[in-house]
Amino acid sequence: MEEKLISIATRMLGLTEGEVTIESTPTNTMNWDSLAHMRLILEVEDQFGLELDESEIIEIVDMKSLFDTILRHQD
Repeated sequence: MEEKLISIATRMLGLTEGEVTIESTPTNTMNWDSLAHMRLILEVEDQFGLELDESEIIEIVDMKSLFDTILRHQD
């Protein structure tokens, strides 16, 4: 699941393999601005079959928090 998330983020941010990790944040990752952030969340919702609510989206600040949010919905 982590690999799938990283692959999605890499594609959505227009980066190459290895430029996105689970430790990636908007401050240490090229192309990760507010618009890219929302596009990433929408793509994750689509690819993982999720519907995140506003409070969850606000808490997503980096790859780790996005991954943790996905995990909570998988239970």
